[in-house]
Amino acid sequence: SILFSSAGSKIKAAYEKAAPTPAFQHAAALHPDQAAMLKPGSGANLNDTAFLEHMDKVLAHPFLTGFSSAMDLVFLVGAAVLVFAFVLALRLKEVPLRMVSGLQAAREEAAAAGAGPDAGGATHEPETVTPAHT
Repeated sequence: SILFSSAGSKIKAAYEKAAPTPAFQHAAALHPDQAAMLKPGSGANLNDTAFLEHMDKVLAHPFLTGFSSAMDLVFLVGAAVLVFAFVLALRLKEVPLRMVSGLQAAREEAAAAGAGPDAGGATHEPETVTPAHT
């Protein structure tokens, strides 16, 4: 969203900066049809950049520079979000892991409190069964 909202103005600014240079003027004179595509209101579809492959490199350079400038903004915003997330992560409270299982911790709590049935759900002492000899 940041890229495509800022790309148009960055590309326009790059073309405005390059237009008065002698190299751009020379390339525009050699390729008037390509230079006409770059003028505002020419009806050129900037959503499809395939036209850059066939365009003179000097005429295409401001487009690529403007798009690159828009990408710089995206990376700067991403870096700011990353720094904010890192600071937030440092401020989170550390919760130590348990050293025993949940059942064992419940049994220890019940034994410390002197509760009746154990945490496993048994209501009486286990029976000892002796095997019968046949």
